[in-house]
Amino acid sequence: FRRVVCPVVAMHRERRYAFEQFRLPAWARAEELNVLHSLGYVAPLLAPCPSVVTIPDLNTVAFGRQISRSKRIVLGAFTKWSARRADHVLTISSFSKDHICEVLGVPRENVTVTLLAANPREPAGDPACVSGERPYFVAFISGGPNKNIPFLLEAFEKARALGLEHDLVLVGHRPASGFGRVPAGVRFTGWLPDDRRDAVVAGADALVFPSLYEGFGLPVLEAMALGVPVLASDRASL
Repeated sequence: FRRVVCPVVAMHRERRYAFEQFRLPAWARAEELNVLHSLGYVAPLLAPCPSVVTIPDLNTVAFGRQISRSKRIVLGAFTKWSARRADHVLTISSFSKDHICEVLGVPRENVTVTLLAANPREPAGDPACVSGERPYFVAFISGGPNKNIPFLLEAFEKARALGLEHDLVLVGHRPASGFGRVPAGVRFTGWLPDDRRDAVVAGADALVFPSLYEGFGLPVLEAMALGVPVLASDRASL
């Protein structure tokens, strides 16, 4: 193996796309690559060698109106062009394959499903340091509308009013916009390293995963691998 580090910060989406389209093909040609595998939705449209692109999902289609217009248009267009120009597409669930073929018009024989799996890990640390002493459910949060967190908070508040004794522990970065009013019994841990996160999940009575759209839903498998029951929606790949 030989690493070739691309001089671009991937968090700057526009710079990354510009690099992938205008400079990466020249690098691939200079390195005499036999195949170029792009892991994040977008591949060089003028790749000088056989090209494979991984498209985990089509979230810009499923929640297009709830993300920024520029991201929806740019990422949506590049994903579509990449899927059609690449020699092959990889995705992570049968649901995503069906969605890609239907929406992007990619022949089914050009798409292969490569399922995800939970890494075997040993939880570390005492979950009580972030979860308290009461029994609790755990969920993962982000700013994405697909995570359905406002609905989860509403359901949790109603369940507490009916006598639920559990708390709700939310793991992950709390979005700057917040979630509106947060009911009693909800605690935010912020970001946690893998071993501490697993300890919190392992100590829960259940993982609650109410997502409206997931290309796969790996936290479901990770919780089950830790012996934790899962309450999940029945949408998309879930």
